Amino acid sequence: MDKAGKQGAELRAQLAQATEQLKASQGRISQLEGQLKQAPSAADLDKAGKQGEELRAQLAQATEQLKASQGRISQLEAQPKQAPSAADKAGKQGAELRAQLTQATEQLKTSQGRISQLEGQLKQAPSAADLHKAGKQGEGLRAQLAQATEQLKTSQGRISQLEGQLKQAPSAADLDDARKEMGDLRSQLSAAKVIVEGRKSQIDAAKSSPPGTPAKAVVARANDETSADVSMLLNRGDALLSTGDIASGRLFYQRAAEAGNGQAALRLGNTYDPAFLERAQLRVHGDRALALSWYQRARELGAVEAEILLKGVQTQSER
Repeated sequence: MDKAGKQGAELRAQLAQATEQLKASQGRISQLEGQLKQAPSAADLDKAGKQGEELRAQLAQATEQLKASQGRISQLEAQPKQAPSAADKAGKQGAELRAQLTQATEQLKTSQGRISQLEGQLKQAPSAADLHKAGKQGEGLRAQLAQATEQLKTSQGRISQLEGQLKQAPSAADLDDARKEMGDLRSQLSAAKVIVEGRKSQIDAAKSSPPGTPAKAVVARANDETSADVSMLLNRGDALLSTGDIASGRLFYQRAAEAGNGQAALRLGNTYDPAFLERAQLRVHGDRALALSWYQRARELGAVEAEILLKGVQTQSER
């Protein structure tokens, strides 16, 4: 159950990490898509390039016209003064040429400004290589997003599976009860082995008796071995009681008491007697009714101390 809990925690951590990666990938994809929308298309860049070339051609033409006008003005001014009519004509031509020069200069300035503007836009605009690189990055992020989504689904499925296993797993209380039951069963098995070994010894003793051995002798020998088995049960019960294992000790005392041993019945009654448990500082709940029952059985089996203990329990019950 602890292992499943750890796996669940690890998968939740992986899920949180995949979710963060998913959010980051989505944000990056949105950012790149926004940049791609704002960036001019290849057609816009080509159109701007053509406009720049046209403006450069106009600028070159205006510069040539300007040079030609300046040369013509200088030529006219260098000519000697002629007749008034010729001077008036030359003055008019000079004025016209100056007007053309001013107009060409303004066109030149406008063209230069437009060229600078377009060159600035072209410098700021991403190149075709940048757009291609951004497209590849977008595709890579989409692939990562798809992979993260699949990992997320897998992690969610695994978490659901582990949570289902944890719900079906036995609780700590159930496991503790199962351990206690296993301990009781082991004690019962140990006590049964002692009884079986005793019975086996009796059978072996009867088989090994020489032919013609009196039956009383065989029975006496078997009884001696039975007494030895009961003593083993009592000793085992005392050893368990001294370690605080009351439940297991009771099983051995009960086996010996069922074999007819008064001391075993007496000691079994002690394990239920609240007064005895308090004196022995054993943290186990007593049961006066069971203590009284086993004390009575001990008295029937000839245990002398049983009468005193019986009266003590009866007195406590009357209070």
